[in-house]
Amino acid sequence: DINNMTMNGMVEIPIAKRGSLIIALRHTYYELYNPSDYNPRNRDGRNDSTNNVDVNIVPDYRFRDINLKYSTTIGERDLFYVSLYGGNDRFSYSFEEPVNNHIIIKETQEKNTQSGGAAFYGKNWKNGYSTSFSLNYSVLRSEFSDNLSVERIQQQTTVQKTDLDAMNTIRENTLQVDNRFPVHPDHILEGGLIL
Repeated sequence: DINNMTMNGMVEIPIAKRGSLIIALRHTYYELYNPSDYNPRNRDGRNDSTNNVDVNIVPDYRFRDINLKYSTTIGERDLFYVSLYGGNDRFSYSFEEPVNNHIIIKETQEKNTQSGGAAFYGKNWKNGYSTSFSLNYSVLRSEFSDNLSVERIQQQTTVQKTDLDAMNTIRENTLQVDNRFPVHPDHILEGGLIL
């Protein structure tokens, strides 16, 4: 599927007699932010007489992700699958403009990357008993940088310089075991463990 903002696709491939591989992806190619929103002179819709800086910024934004999943049945009733996910989005802009005998140089970028995966095995016993094992992980990394430099043109000196870099990472790993015990035609007892 292709439209004026994104491209989406999914393919499913049979493997052997019981397996299946699914590949899905998304990608954007539109500008999420309006450049006029980043004009320091007219940010709130009014002209500021104390600030005669007129700089137009054209931001760049991109998002893409991909998902892979392989699933199959083992024996007659058991299920197994592995699923992987990866995605990232990036927002950035930069400019170098002369303003009032100064040169303003600014570069800003934000990048978020997420990845994850899961492996699952479900065992169906006789008489309706079942046990499942699930191993999951996920990672989110966020990076931000904002660099600003203001230089006097004639003196070739730097009057202001700011360098800001930040990075955060969040991780999660879990192992989950679930059991289902039919104790009556109308009742099921469930128990499990999460690590």
